[in-house]
Amino acid sequence: MLNGAYYVRQVLWQIGDSSGDLGDAAAVYGEIVFDGNGHYSFSGQVMDPGVAATPQPSGTIIGTYTISASGYGFMDNLLITGEIIYGLVSAQGIFIGSSTENLSAQGVNDLAIMAPIPSPPATAATFNGSYTIVDFDSPTGSPQDSRDSLFTINTSGNGTLSASGSGYIAGNGGVATRQTLGSTKVVFSNGAGNIEAGGNSLATISNNGGNPDAVLISGNYYVYISPDGNFIFGGSPNGWDMFVGVRNSATAANFGGLFYQAGMDQDESELAAEGFANLDSYFGSFDAVTGGTIIGHQRLLSVFNNNPYDFTYSDAFSISSTGTDDDADTDQHYVFGLNGALRIGIGNSPLLGINVALSAPGVSGTGVWIDPQGIVNSGSFAPFTSQIVPGELISLFGSGLSQKTDSNPFFPLTLDGVQVMINGIAAPVYVVSPGFLTVMVPYETTAAIANVQVFNNNSPSNVVSMFTGATQPGILTQTENGVGYAEAQDVTTNYTLITPSSPAQAGDSIVVYLTGLGAMNPAVADGAVGPTPAASTVNTIAATIGGVTATVLFSGLTPGADGLGQVNLTVPSGLTAGANIVEIQGPDSDNFEALISIGTGTGALTTTAQAKPAVRPLMARTHPAAKRNPALPEKIKPFSKPIDRTPGVRSTGGRGAVTTSGSSSN
Repeated sequence: MLNGAYYVRQVLWQIGDSSGDLGDAAAVYGEIVFDGNGHYSFSGQVMDPGVAATPQPSGTIIGTYTISASGYGFMDNLLITGEIIYGLVSAQGIFIGSSTENLSAQGVNDLAIMAPIPSPPATAATFNGSYTIVDFDSPTGSPQDSRDSLFTINTSGNGTLSASGSGYIAGNGGVATRQTLGSTKVVFSNGAGNIEAGGNSLATISNNGGNPDAVLISGNYYVYISPDGNFIFGGSPNGWDMFVGVRNSATAANFGGLFYQAGMDQDESELAAEGFANLDSYFGSFDAVTGGTIIGHQRLLSVFNNNPYDFTYSDAFSISSTGTDDDADTDQHYVFGLNGALRIGIGNSPLLGINVALSAPGVSGTGVWIDPQGIVNSGSFAPFTSQIVPGELISLFGSGLSQKTDSNPFFPLTLDGVQVMINGIAAPVYVVSPGFLTVMVPYETTAAIANVQVFNNNSPSNVVSMFTGATQPGILTQTENGVGYAEAQDVTTNYTLITPSSPAQAGDSIVVYLTGLGAMNPAVADGAVGPTPAASTVNTIAATIGGVTATVLFSGLTPGADGLGQVNLTVPSGLTAGANIVEIQGPDSDNFEALISIGTGTGALTTTAQAKPAVRPLMARTHPAAKRNPALPEKIKPFSKPIDRTPGVRSTGGRGAVTTSGSSSN
């Protein structure tokens, strides 16, 4: 799925202190050649202000990569030895990803994009039409100078363009900055373009003592074009920004199904009051389903939280007649291309950022076949890029998985001739059918990778590999599809189901049912019912309702039930009456998806009919002082500490130091 010559740009920002200033930043860009068998060769330029003021030749960088049948995979990082870029190959053959695991503990956030070089190479005539581009930049390394911008550009195909746009620069107090480019030259060479926006680069302006906050973009910008001409990306050769763009489309009718995503954000909401900005980067996927709902996953890293984690969420989307979507829940503005098969996003101040989402490739199989994109949490239905954990109920989609439809609440190891093996251990089976199965991940699944295989009357399926973790809470919902109201009972009112007509009140004790809580104490056998006294979680579980911290009274298995977990909470005061998000967090996961109804009793705020309150998720909201990385000093001069990198042959690793020596057809 990665084979041949690609243009690539990777930008990397390294947090240097607890205020969010960058200690270093870098960009690498040029040509990378994949051999289709797990090895690549890169040659291009590296811009690293901690090493030199101008771009330097990269030399030849040799590395390895692995891509699964779903398009999900990883490769050696181009910028840092020992780090791994995790990402996904889209239906358009474009790779997007990020180095979320920070194996070398250098506190970096990054974004990488790679697209096949068109054949014949792109020219000025190729770059023709109307495009929307989103740019994300921090030209001085200070959060005050960070900015994102959105430009509409019109090209005539004769080597010129005009552009107008607006954006937010953090230090400008939330006031939009606007900029217009008149007739601007675009020069192409070897399939890549150079947009000559005029003046010096923003980084050069800053280095010369000028004010980079007078304009959004300045200098030259390299642009790379996908083979079909619908997607563009690039950035300044003298900076460490990234832009993505789409050819404007008359409709977004094709926005639906599975998408792959990656991006970077910088939350500036505490900059004025607390003096810090919180940077994160991520990759993942989401399902855009009928009715305007997204069920999504991001593998997300903010160095202030000290560790990467899985963020699973639900979201609403509503596409305007102009092909855009303004999302109050994620503070993003989205623009669609290729009739909805491409989507780019920009953060709305004070959340700055860039997001790119591309439709996933189609997959198919014969015989006993597991869809490599079709292993999901049975409660949240979080997409397949999310990790699986011991004791979690997961659903496997595919074909030929069973010869009949059946269920067994006692979770046998074989049901109607169907057996599921995870790392060679039989998984307890709950539901079988030709198109999907529901099984329990064995508690012995502690390796970094879980290899899943189905046997239908001894006929084996393909093997699908999943990353594993400690927790992956997936709240069961009343609609049984991961969205809407949680399966939750009010203990205070004799375990009544909590619904809009029977809401919980402030101070009530409630029970939220879910799966994916991970290891238990005492240990429980695979498929066994929850014991009495109850087994509790080994990992600490936290919760909020409507963004307000809720006291967790218990987290563990439901006594007498098979495969069912529960979290007992006290409903906090100060919630808005109506629908509120119930959020469950483990040490490496954060589920921000299901709703719970809160009544108008004592402690509730004014009643408001709201589908979802616009609150930031728990881990992304955390003040750095609460979970500060001890390796970060209070304040340093930006770009004073270059990233430790060694050119030449790179070693391959991964989450949990998984190694590989080639491509996989899992």
